[in-house]
Amino acid sequence: MLRQTERDQARRFILDGYSIDEVVAFVGRGIDLAGQQFGRWTVVGVSPRLSSQSKRLWVCHCDCGGKGLVTTSSLRQGKSRSCGCLQKDVATKHGGRNTRTYVCWKGMKSRCYQANDPYFHRYGGRGIKVCERWRVDYPAFLEDMGERPIGMTLDRIDNDGDYEPENCRWSDAKQQALGRSDTIHLTVYGQTLCQSDWARLCGRHVSWLSGVRARTGRKPEDVIRDHIQRHGIAQEIKNERRQLQAAEFRAYHLKQEG
Repeated sequence: MLRQTERDQARRFILDGYSIDEVVAFVGRGIDLAGQQFGRWTVVGVSPRLSSQSKRLWVCHCDCGGKGLVTTSSLRQGKSRSCGCLQKDVATKHGGRNTRTYVCWKGMKSRCYQANDPYFHRYGGRGIKVCERWRVDYPAFLEDMGERPIGMTLDRIDNDGDYEPENCRWSDAKQQALGRSDTIHLTVYGQTLCQSDWARLCGRHVSWLSGVRARTGRKPEDVIRDHIQRHGIAQEIKNERRQLQAAEFRAYHLKQEG
């Protein structure tokens, strides 16, 4: 037996020219969201059309006057909260779409959910996700992370973890490279450093090791070991060590005098 609301829906569809078979296919199935509000959407009623995945669609009116057809899951899970005006208003309210922080937020979501993003294979392709709080709400991301500092990028502390407040920080390129899954770490004389830091210790450019390996086929560890035996470490590193030793010496004597 159809409820009154379902009978009204059926009557509207028939008056709109839909066939009896179409009406039967769409009326009397599932929950009724008519009259409920989701974000800026107000559900007017069910649509006789189906989505491309054969899911029920709801006729929705936006607070700004816009209209749209939205699936049940998109409404109930917060995936769709307006006709698009909400994101525009949020971007304008928080400095516009061209701010460093907003662009970073959009890029984070693109890497995780857009298969055509050039870095998708390193993020969404590996199962990396954005937490629900950040995925649907830019102000929440801004509140948790603050404005993006100049020269910093969004970094995940656990490279295999998701984008969420407990696992994210702003970091510079060097700090972020240390946590990347493709960063090359080398162990020489019992000390493990990334390839660029070994090049710095030897007073060479960061591309030095890869160039030597390409020309000679030698292992980077052997190249570093030979260089240190012949030339020692870079002068700037020696200076840093001398300064550190001098500071430790002064601290020791101040302690003795105290």
